[in-house]
Amino acid sequence: MHLKSQSISARVENSIAIIELTQVFMNTLDSPVDATYRFPTDPDGNTVVSRLLFELGTKTVEAKVMAK
Repeated sequence: MHLKSQSISARVENSIAIIELTQVFMNTLDSPVDATYRFPTDPDGNTVVSRLLFELGTKTVEAKVMAK
């Protein structure tokens, strides 16, 4: 998968940083791709992922976020 673009926005609410990352990937192959998405977080456990959404064409998929 080719990373076509990415953008990031951040704001602080009640002493908590809210960071939104948008990444756009493009499949340049003629066939569908089976992919695994991994997102690195702080190894000390200071990062919380509360929501993860994927848009695949016109379909939106919300990932199930589970405790480590």
